[in-house]
Amino acid sequence: MEFSYQDIRRLAEMLKPTEEDSDSEDDLPQSGISKLGPGNIGPQKSSGDSSGAAAVSGDTADDINIWDEREVPEVDVGDNSTDPRERPEFDIKYRQAVTPEDVYLQMGGKTTGSASCEDMVVSVQLPGESRGQVNLAVTRERLDVRSPRYCLSLAMPHPVDPDSSRAEWLNSVLVVTLRMQRDFDFINF
Repeated sequence: MEFSYQDIRRLAEMLKPTEEDSDSEDDLPQSGISKLGPGNIGPQKSSGDSSGAAAVSGDTADDINIWDEREVPEVDVGDNSTDPRERPEFDIKYRQAVTPEDVYLQMGGKTTGSASCEDMVVSVQLPGESRGQVNLAVTRERLDVRSPRYCLSLAMPHPVDPDSSRAEWLNSVLVVTLRMQRDFDFINF
């Protein structure tokens, strides 16, 4: 069975409620729905107001930005972008504890994917620094490495347990092993 444009148009007209059929206070008038947009949120500005966002920011009439830069709140992500120190190179790898049951009998239920991993290993390259110059702070959601030359504040992709984490210094490379805290479900076991 094929439908033509006219059939669909007639069906839409049949399903369109009339004003006397509508008894809900939440129904919007059909003529005004297409006129609503992001500019209708918040207090309405008069059309003669010269202090509008477009006049202040120098936007032109053809600019289609939804928000003005002043309306976007500043968010502290923990990484100080004004810090003049270099951001070191780093690498994140996942590690899982594999037992003979997992390898030979395949009874553990683990897969080769990162969802079955218990540890996250972060290697931070700090050339020219010594072990005593590096400060390391680990929280549940952030890894913070500071030295006189380098600064790294890294948000963790998964929550970690700072108390069961450990760090090693190997030839100007800081290797931090973090135990991930994941909820056990059908993916993470």
